[in-house]
Amino acid sequence: RELRERYAGGNKNLAGAVLEAQLPRMQPQVTPHQVFYAAKESIPREQAAGRICAESIAFYPPGIPVVVPGEKITPALLNYCRQMFALNLIVHGAADSSLRTVRVLKA
Repeated sequence: RELRERYAGGNKNLAGAVLEAQLPRMQPQVTPHQVFYAAKESIPREQAAGRICAESIAFYPPGIPVVVPGEKITPALLNYCRQMFALNLIVHGAADSSLRTVRVLKA
């Protein structure tokens, strides 16, 4: 909140919305090394809960990944992504920048 007040600049509503959204805890399941060599597939975002992410997804600003390869995708994480996408933030790192699909380890 201190950073928001100090650096929000012209768009305080956007900065406030980003900072007030609750980023879920990371749930690493496998190492990025294992993900790199594993078979992957793209699936609809709505079907990704419970799967292992095979890509990094970040929103800019702030540009910090909200999910990284090897992390379990949870319903809370998908909800957070929906919130950030609704704010028209730039999606970085995802193969599908519309987030209609997500890259996951092949089941």
